Amino acid sequence: MSDWIAGEPTNDIEARYSSNAFVRVGHGDIRGYADGSRFLLESALRIAAIVLERAEDQEAVLRFLTRLDLGLPVGALPLSALGFPLTRGEILALFNAGHLNGDTIAALAAEDVVAIIGRHGRALHEAVQPVVDR
Repeated sequence: MSDWIAGEPTNDIEARYSSNAFVRVGHGDIRGYADGSRFLLESALRIAAIVLERAEDQEAVLRFLTRLDLGLPVGALPLSALGFPLTRGEILALFNAGHLNGDTIAALAAEDVVAIIGRHGRALHEAVQPVVDR
């Protein structure tokens, strides 16, 4: 799961953790492990908060569980909240290119966004442009 939330490409995870050509770890397996981990960790965190008699840090818990859901590093999470549907791969491509929020994407030329994420780039670029009052 550490590779998943660190933003490692799914293909790399599949290749690294498949024991042989006949028993492969696939994307569905990775998602299943992430979902199972989320379920168990959410319960464990609540139990720990009760046993230790201190409130859990709701923001930190939500951030970590969101990382498990999406398979993203902390720095890429703002890209998942742009209000534009992006795949994990598109978010990671923007993140790895150093574009961490809508403002940095809006500052790019539309062709540059297309070069980074592909066909949805133009629509994303348009969606993050600031609204200008007339």
